[in-house]
Amino acid sequence: TRRAVSTVVGLLICCLVSGWHTLHLLVQIAGNAAIVLLIDYRKCHLYSFGWCFSYLTFFRLSGWLGLPYPPPHTNAIILILTLKLVGLAFELHDTAVRAENSSVSIDAKVDSHTAIGDAKPVFGDVKPSLSGMLHYTLGHVGLITGPYYKYSVWEGMYQDQWNPGVSGDGAGWGVCEE
Repeated sequence: TRRAVSTVVGLLICCLVSGWHTLHLLVQIAGNAAIVLLIDYRKCHLYSFGWCFSYLTFFRLSGWLGLPYPPPHTNAIILILTLKLVGLAFELHDTAVRAENSSVSIDAKVDSHTAIGDAKPVFGDVKPSLSGMLHYTLGHVGLITGPYYKYSVWEGMYQDQWNPGVSGDGAGWGVCEE
């Protein structure tokens, strides 16, 4: 799919401009993925913020700590990556809060067993998976210089019907297949 191609190209770009310093990116992604997938949505955005900016500080000071100085391009990549990862955690938090609030507001009309997942999704709602986070953070689009775009916007590039490249199955080749 287009996602996999974009991720492989992005990872290749990272390896070409950063060398082994690409590991910094993977460590930051893995730490944030654990936070987003394992910690309660009420606090995951705060932990993500703390983790990402703490790791960014470590990364920026790594030369002073005896590690080799990373290339300048890696600095640009990790800055954009930090924004993406923290933004993703905030999007997840906002989605869960919106769903929780809508289930509370319709509780009088529906029985009390209405789950958060039963709330009608709106634009901007996200339910990231590990593979989705990897594709979002390592995709070649906006990897080094931006632009920053939200996870929900990224998902739309591969799933929304307004995109002529989407065939409806999420594969994303759409128009190219005809």
